[in-house]
Amino acid sequence: MVQKLLAHKRPGPHPDYDLGHFERCLREVFDIHRTEVLGSGTRVRYHATPKQGMRG
Repeated sequence: MVQKLLAHKRPGPHPDYDLGHFERCLREVFDIHRTEVLGSGTRVRYHATPKQGMRG
């Protein structure tokens, strides 16, 4: 799926496309309670809830 999504991006490096960047962005809006690396070792599942004051 990642390859399919990246197919339409410009060639070259994508410094914003990494786990660290994703987690920093996630933490801006959500409290992360738990992470779990799935069996493949290439996917991570997150248990996160919206931060106080961020709910609609």
